[in-house]
Amino acid sequence: AFKLSDEQWPRPEGCAEMAGASRADGAPAFRIGATPAYSRARMEFAAAQLTHDPNEVQFFLQERPFCVEALLVFAEMLRGSGEHEGAFKLIRRAVYAVECGFEAGFSPFVQSGAGPSPAWPRVALQLPGNDDPQWPGWLWLAALSTYMLGLHAQGLSRTAIEVCKLLLGATLPRDPLHILVYLDVVCLRAHQYELLLRLTQTLVGQLPLEDRGRFGGLDCMFPNFAYSAALARRRAGGDSGDLVGLNLVSVGDVLPSETREASYEEPENRSVLPHAALMRAMLLFPQVLQPLLEAANVKLDYPAPAASPYRVPWRDILAGPPFVRYNEFRHTRHFMAHALLSDAYGITCGQLWRGDATVAWLHACAVRLGQMHESSLFEGELTAVRKTWREAAFALDPALADYAAFSSQEVGPERRPPPIVQKAMEAFLHEAGAQAHAAFGRGVALGRVAVPAVAGAGGAGAVAAGAAGGELREEEVGEEQELARVLEASRREEEARQRRALVDEQDAELRESLAVDRARAAGEQEPAVAVASAAAASAAAVGASEEALVQLVAMGFETEVARRALTEAHDDVNAAVAILTS
Repeated sequence: AFKLSDEQWPRPEGCAEMAGASRADGAPAFRIGATPAYSRARMEFAAAQLTHDPNEVQFFLQERPFCVEALLVFAEMLRGSGEHEGAFKLIRRAVYAVECGFEAGFSPFVQSGAGPSPAWPRVALQLPGNDDPQWPGWLWLAALSTYMLGLHAQGLSRTAIEVCKLLLGATLPRDPLHILVYLDVVCLRAHQYELLLRLTQTLVGQLPLEDRGRFGGLDCMFPNFAYSAALARRRAGGDSGDLVGLNLVSVGDVLPSETREASYEEPENRSVLPHAALMRAMLLFPQVLQPLLEAANVKLDYPAPAASPYRVPWRDILAGPPFVRYNEFRHTRHFMAHALLSDAYGITCGQLWRGDATVAWLHACAVRLGQMHESSLFEGELTAVRKTWREAAFALDPALADYAAFSSQEVGPERRPPPIVQKAMEAFLHEAGAQAHAAFGRGVALGRVAVPAVAGAGGAGAVAAGAAGGELREEEVGEEQELARVLEASRREEEARQRRALVDEQDAELRESLAVDRARAAGEQEPAVAVASAAAASAAAVGASEEALVQLVAMGFETEVARRALTEAHDDVNAAVAILTS
């Protein structure tokens, strides 16, 4: 459960709901749909956002404390201002609301029991066709992924792993929220090396798929898993700096397991496995090496690391195979996703590859792989495998397609949401704006005020327009009244802003005039000094008056009336308010 024992949260209301369903192959799946109460809450929140006032979002959350959309937005506001603890509390509340919406049969601890993979957990979701941004499930998934990142940032990586597994169980073979870019990182941070290796080798085999492709390991599909699996093997063996085993690595050890001969046997010396895994990663994804070197602060003109058994400079390594002309062997369909993931890997895992021993290991494996290419026989085998891999279909082709729009900013300090989440957050705002303008056009009455149906029309015109349009359902009228009220408030806010700008302009002219007058009166001073001195003095005097005037205008008082009251009250705001309200 996501709710702590000291938090007395009621059951959320006005949220989306989950219902049981099944796929064509008989495997259970779950759909997430909107309810009338959820739709109303969503539009009310959109109306609050249209004011562009954070206070309106906060007021909305006081009335609807479990609106997932509002919690995500306000949490991002807090995170942007450095209030990470407060942001995480809001995310936990959003996740609690999501958890309360789970259908009774939805459980990661129960097997599906049907379909091609009956052992798959009972958490698969029916994703909408064409990635419809209006689907409420996107923001459920966004709440869970943001919660996972918060756990990881606090060092709770083992718990973050479980949330990752839940999200992947819900969406694979798709990965629209780009969870696979984090799974290897949290496993390494949690020292769960065996788990990472097991997921790398067997996850695809557990998927409910009929065709799993030829290259079934995650280390053959995702560059981050290729390098992280090699690092996990090294650390699982004690992170030994022993590089003697490099001479025992054969070409067969480096080839992906799907392309090896049937007679191939695992090496008796297990110490070669980390080296072979890293060399295999470099063979398939050579573009990752340079971001790793940059993250480790290694320059290409640096000499070979002292701990490496080879003396070849880094620049010469990158000038030889498989690093040179690697574009000739990049995957024909997923090269862009691989390039984006390679750049992101330097950000997410670069720190884990720092240190003299690790950099020496990188160097030694890169040189050894280059030496294999010097033999025409070995070079032919390695090249043939790269050509086969270049054209191969993967079991997770749909997931890699989701990374075509991936950005390294998603894993950077700004932590930009995935594109599908951005679209989902914008979708209901566009809908709310359209409905607000439609309500404004029909002239929906706002309590004692009516928004005119056409320019210049009064309240009677609005009523007539509403009557001509036919009677609206009570629920629809309530929504349109709220949206039109917000539109009217936004218009008034813009008018107030323009009035404040006019006051600022007038005050600036007044300060300039006072500065010139005082400069003329101060004959004993140099003109330039007099002007500067007078300007500073007038700015201090007028600045306080200007601030007080802006406060009164924001309260709704007319500018000239407020100015006279301030003059009478000697710039005392409280006294001026008393004068204005007496």
